[in-house]
Amino acid sequence: MRLPTSKRLARGLGAPAVLVAVIAGLGLLAGLGPAPARAGGAAGPAGWLRVCGAVTVTAPAAASGAASGTSDSPTVVGTDTWVVTSDETAGATLVVSAPRFAHVTEPGAAADVRLRMWKVSGSAWTVLTGDATSSAQAAAEVRASSSGPGNGSFDVEVSFLPGDVSVLPGGDYTTTLTGTIAPNP
Repeated sequence: MRLPTSKRLARGLGAPAVLVAVIAGLGLLAGLGPAPARAGGAAGPAGWLRVCGAVTVTAPAAASGAASGTSDSPTVVGTDTWVVTSDETAGATLVVSAPRFAHVTEPGAAADVRLRMWKVSGSAWTVLTGDATSSAQAAAEVRASSSGPGNGSFDVEVSFLPGDVSVLPGGDYTTTLTGTIAPNP
């Protein structure tokens, strides 16, 4: 299997050229020429390979859906499991966010989304923000973080908050959940 690669020729001020290849999906960085400086500022050998830490988030396989009645009450659309992995010594932070529900055919018609997150597994992981609601100005965001390396899983519940249904146009509404994971500093 051939992996996609990205190649760049970088030239510093008076420094020799360094060919860098980033292999997508593996977190590997390799090059020819002077190695990156080590602690203490000493240069390494002429070839080098750095294996970067791995942090991943796996979204649910299928979208959830639900039908809402004519009530002003919130409607739970669904609950899905998000799986995270981190081998970072300082851990990683997961953010799952969603903008307001938007009407599919009527521009401007929207309803807030509520996200609730709770941990299913992962001893190194903790929920930081477990409940959030969108607004006209901001998406809803729930967060979890790990204190070190480890796998985890979180259930995220999505609710449709219709507000005053007497002024909310009928029809289909949609939102997109986005999961982002990054190493902790």
